[in-house]
Order: sequence, then C-alpha cells, then structure tokens
Amino acid sequence: MYLINAINSSTFLEVTALTPCIGFCILGIFKLYIVWTHRRQLTSLIEDLKDMFPIEDESQTRFKVSQFLKKTNGVEYPYLYVLFFGMGAFNCFPLCSSIYEHFYLGMDFKLRLSFYMWYPFKIDTRLIYGLVMTQQWHAGFIAAFCFLATDIFLFSVIVLLVMTLTFVSNELRGMTLRYGDKDLIQLKPLIIIHQKVLEVADLTSSVFSITVLFNFISSTAMICFTAFQITSDGMPVTELGRYLIFLTHQILQVGTICYLGEMLIDAVGYF
Repeated sequence: MYLINAINSSTFLEVTALTPCIGFCILGIFKLYIVWTHRRQLTSLIEDLKDMFPIEDESQTRFKVSQFLKKTNGVEYPYLYVLFFGMGAFNCFPLCSSIYEHFYLGMDFKLRLSFYMWYPFKIDTRLIYGLVMTQQWHAGFIAAFCFLATDIFLFSVIVLLVMTLTFVSNELRGMTLRYGDKDLIQLKPLIIIHQKVLEVADLTSSVFSITVLFNFISSTAMICFTAFQITSDGMPVTELGRYLIFLTHQILQVGTICYLGEMLIDAVGYF
C-alpha cells in the first residue's frame, strides 16, 4: 500500500528506497514456500545425506571431513554475520538516529520507522510507535530467518556433494588396476556412492533450481535499486550505512552461490 502511494505521490528515490525491502521479504517468503511444498522430497534428501555422511573416524579422514568443514564454515559464517548484522542495522539505525538527535543534539524525538509502511492509523504516540517498531523488527528477522533456513541448507548440501565427489575421484586415482575380479570389488562401493551422489544432486536441483533462478533475478534488481540509493545526492549517513550493508549482503549472496557452483563443477570435472 505504501509503495502504491509512493509511486503516485512521491519521488523515484523514495520508491526505490522501499523496493529492495519488499523484494527481500518476497524472496524470503518464496524460499520458505518452496521448502514447504517440497517437504517430503527434502525429508528424503536429508535421509540420503545421512546415509552418505561418513560416521567412523577412519572414513572421515579419507573423506577429508575436517577440511571441507572449514570450507563450509568459511562460506556460511560470513553470510550469517552479514545477514543478521544487516537486518539489525536496518532495524536499529532509525531508532538510534532519533535517540542520538534527542539526547545529544537536543532535538525533538522523531518517530522514525525501520521500514516505510502504510498503516490505517497515525503513529503519533510513543506507545503506538513502540508497538509498530516491535512488529517491524519481528517481521524483519522472520524474513532473515527465511533466507537463512534455505540458503544455509543449500550451501551445506553442495559442500557435502563436493566432498563425496572428491573422495570418489581420489579413490579412483589411487586404485591399482589388476584387471580382474578384485578391480570390480574395489569399484562396486565407489559406483554405489557415485550413484547416490547423482540421485541427491538431481533431487537438490528439482527442489532449489527455481529458488536459485529467482534469487539471481531478484538479487540483481535489488542490487541495482540499492546502488541507486547509495549514489544519490543528499543521502543521510544513517541511510547510507543501512543500504551499504544491504548491498553487501546481496553481493555476498550471489557470490556465494557462484562460488559453490564453481566448486561443484570442478569436483565433477575431476572425472
């Protein structure tokens, strides 16, 4: 509703200020919806992942679990920190700005909201302002959790596939061929593992391919709108900081997906 009113009566800058936030929320809801509609397939996927993961210490050493765990942490932790720091910045910057102006500059306390939204009532008291801010903070972190729940799961699945493919490739390279039945005995477990990897990859693609495509399209649009906000004249420092963090998250998200996709392509290329 606010976006419609802004398009009819406000400047293009105000419209583009709201568009990335709307896109972020819509994309988070869409990802959660895809997970909900494919919950049975995801349950089967999790069971397959449990079967693939090495349990014994010797097997984990051969699979180089600790090495790939460091890679997973190196991908997921920066994504997690930037996402929640960005959401916290979006939520808290307006309130912190009002508090700073009121207590340090002696100005009247301005009832700034975290997100530009239309309400059927006036926000003219601190009680209503507090309730509305709580609702907006809650909505913002719910949207962030929608991103986190789907993206971190997808990242972990891709790293596990890369780890397993690398293990199969290393085992094949280290085999000493005897040109007899013993070769078939050695190859059989590797063929079974490789077949399971292909099944998991197909299942992952069927569930997440739409979300990844929609993610690239929407992230590209949000990066453009956010960059327009940052480069516009007269942008307040607080707003500049908010949108810089938002832009960092969007770039990091696209870069992480590309990086993991490149890892998967390289692992397949070993064969």
